[in-house]
Amino acid sequence: MLPRVDPVPVMDPAPADWLTGRLDFGRSVRQWVPDSYQAYARVLHPASMTRREGNEWINRQVSWSEIAAWSGKELRPTSNFMDLQVRAGGDSWQDNARDTDGSNDLPYEGQLVRPQMDRLSDLLRAATLTPGALWMLVWTGFGVNALAELGHKELDVSASLTSSGRKYFLCRGSFENVTPGEEGPAFMEPPNFWWPEDRAWFVSTDIDGPCTFIGGASSLIDQIVSAEQLEAFPAGLEDPVAGDPLPTA
Repeated sequence: MLPRVDPVPVMDPAPADWLTGRLDFGRSVRQWVPDSYQAYARVLHPASMTRREGNEWINRQVSWSEIAAWSGKELRPTSNFMDLQVRAGGDSWQDNARDTDGSNDLPYEGQLVRPQMDRLSDLLRAATLTPGALWMLVWTGFGVNALAELGHKELDVSASLTSSGRKYFLCRGSFENVTPGEEGPAFMEPPNFWWPEDRAWFVSTDIDGPCTFIGGASSLIDQIVSAEQLEAFPAGLEDPVAGDPLPTA
């Protein structure tokens, strides 16, 4: 199951009213996820590596733990990717492909990709009583053409988000069956904030973020952190959304 955005415009902004004063453009998790949940998780977006094998180019996902093993640094719950990928001598994983025919790409920003998104969606769908009724805030920079042309209205969530260039379209959504096993982006226009009608959980992915944050019941967060398909850690409300650089010796 993947969440899908309903193209029909939502004219009444009331379903997002509960977020007033709860979301802000700031450094800590509590400014990007409502602080009313039992527990929180940070899900890391995989990086990618492209290599030539014979006459074909092969692309595969690369976990942060694999990159940490390359750089010799410790992967921690609040690791900053740009720091994690640099070796002590200054070489970076991104700029140093492991052979002459290839490239290393940073984690995808703005959304969790498949198949990780499939697994997270399965867990989220099972953790709400309203899987067919989701609410989504989609950044207008993603959907400015398609959604605006359909009649969707821009929503100001908070003054600081708006001043940072982050206005959103409020959309309905639901989970639907998709073909399993695919990789890559899950959305043409990804929701940056989304939650079910019963507010059993909340998902937050900033447009520039290489991580996704989830608030929910402790049991859900435990499942997310322990899922083999996901690279995830428990998160605290005061954790920095961009991660902490490792201390210098």
